[in-house]
Amino acid sequence: MNYLISVGIKKCREESIGEIPCAYDDANLIYETLKNILDTDFSDSQSICLTGPNLKEFSSVVKMLKRNLDESDNLIIYFSGHGDLLDRDELVLLFSDADDGEEGRYNLLQLKQDLRQAKFQTILILDCCYSGAGLSIANSTNIFSNDKISVLASSSPFNRATFDAEGSIFTRSLCNILNGLNESGRLISLRILAEEIRKTGNKCYVNISNGSPDNILVNPTMLIEDNEDFKKRFLMRIKEVDTTTREMHWYYLMDLPEITKFEVLNSYFAEEISEPHWLVRRAIGSVISEFKNFKMKESIILNLLRSRDWMAQCIGLIGARRSLDHESIRDEVKSILLSDTQIDAIWLANLYLSDYGDLDIDSVLSSSLSNTPWGVLDIWIRYSGKIDRHSLLEKIKETVDKSLLTPLFIHMYFESGHIEDEELLGPIRNSKLIPFLYELKKRGETKSAKQKWLFSSLYGNWRDQLDLKLRNFFYYARDGEVHTELELASNLPLVEMRMAIFQYVTIYPDSKYYDCLKWGISDPHPWVKRTAIRALQEQPTLLREAFQEGINGQLYPGKFDFILEAISIGIDCNDYTAQHTLSRNEEESIKWATQNIMKERRISI
Repeated sequence: MNYLISVGIKKCREESIGEIPCAYDDANLIYETLKNILDTDFSDSQSICLTGPNLKEFSSVVKMLKRNLDESDNLIIYFSGHGDLLDRDELVLLFSDADDGEEGRYNLLQLKQDLRQAKFQTILILDCCYSGAGLSIANSTNIFSNDKISVLASSSPFNRATFDAEGSIFTRSLCNILNGLNESGRLISLRILAEEIRKTGNKCYVNISNGSPDNILVNPTMLIEDNEDFKKRFLMRIKEVDTTTREMHWYYLMDLPEITKFEVLNSYFAEEISEPHWLVRRAIGSVISEFKNFKMKESIILNLLRSRDWMAQCIGLIGARRSLDHESIRDEVKSILLSDTQIDAIWLANLYLSDYGDLDIDSVLSSSLSNTPWGVLDIWIRYSGKIDRHSLLEKIKETVDKSLLTPLFIHMYFESGHIEDEELLGPIRNSKLIPFLYELKKRGETKSAKQKWLFSSLYGNWRDQLDLKLRNFFYYARDGEVHTELELASNLPLVEMRMAIFQYVTIYPDSKYYDCLKWGISDPHPWVKRTAIRALQEQPTLLREAFQEGINGQLYPGKFDFILEAISIGIDCNDYTAQHTLSRNEEESIKWATQNIMKERRISI
């Protein structure tokens, strides 16, 4: 594990010592760069960026970490500030309390003493005048000592460090080199850093601790020697495999060097392959969201968000979800929210904008989400915990057609006991199943894209999906009561609750309940219909109803997912697909995906 103390000293107590305006920014830049590059090998909780500390504050952090680190760890100390020479050969670092005497001055020989008998490696990065004079502390003068200090310095023992309006020239070069090596998936060590910095025309000096040929910061587990060959093989494989295998391939791409991922993604999108399945789109978007190089990430995201292909927009939105603090990306997401694209993209745009804290409720209510009962309720779900509930409700009632409000009012009753319209409740007021469903926990979300596939496979595919503990209800209720409750369940306001019932029946099939669940076949939402046809696939006569009318993709998301689900359980959807007015891009996308679906059997409806 790597632990970092990043120090920036802009000014000292002694006024005659000039100010270094970039020192704080340099310290922050190093901290963020190493945090991103070292990733899981970086201890964010025990690393620190000190801007303007006095000598006592710095020393106490060093001593604290010395007690906590073991021999497998690295302590990295970065210093941006003033350096001075003592007796022309000893480097002294000046902290914020440095005066014209000895106060606030730290002789590097003292650091060697402070770290005496430490079992861990120490890497000292010095960006100060005369920093080369500090190289000597890496040398052991005692054959019995076990000092483990390596030094990277920005200047020779008798030269000054330089900075300009953009900051320290050495630190900027160092961070650029670190990012470049990381993106290329190359080994990162002190000697390699020094060599690469010198290639840019900047000065850099290195001295490695006795007994070590080099000090390695990042040793990539995998290096793609031929990106072009890998890219061709990967894309060829993507074109010929089923949905689950495509999804897994994208997640496995996550650990490869950024330059490899960037080239694969650019080539993939250049071929204009539209991915119709939302799980695979999520996987591709997750790969993009994990990019550490923002320029690479931004270029991919903006191209996708500006695409006319709604499937590409969805991938871009997923990739953008953690980058909405950047105005260029946020503006494009807002543009999608107010566009006439497919609702799949509009829903994602609203989801991530509300997560970010962009609470422009007027824009949301003017979007296509306000055209369906599902969309109106989704708006309430996303914003009722972030703005005043009474004001939000009044705004919705003023804006939205009254006929679309029933699910919202039912939801408010079961969520909080609020009664907006007594007549709407009717028999569902006495339901036992609906309150039971409201008490179930949702699956939640994970920030780890690498874990997303596993958790989705085990616990459900999306963050609002309910924990399937319905067996506790079915097992202890009488058959007559279960039949009544399942029929009432058609009034469940939340899509994820209606889905949960069919997901349960898929896992624990029981034919005696099929007839009272036929409402799912004609549910207006494709997500519910998708789970219903899988649960009721043993009843082909019931399934026919699900394919009588096409799905309006500007009102409800999941049109393609419903079609692909039907094909996967063996239903011929050619005639049904023809009912939809599809673009050529959509037709080719469905055709391509259909060829690679693993059909379980053939069902005639």
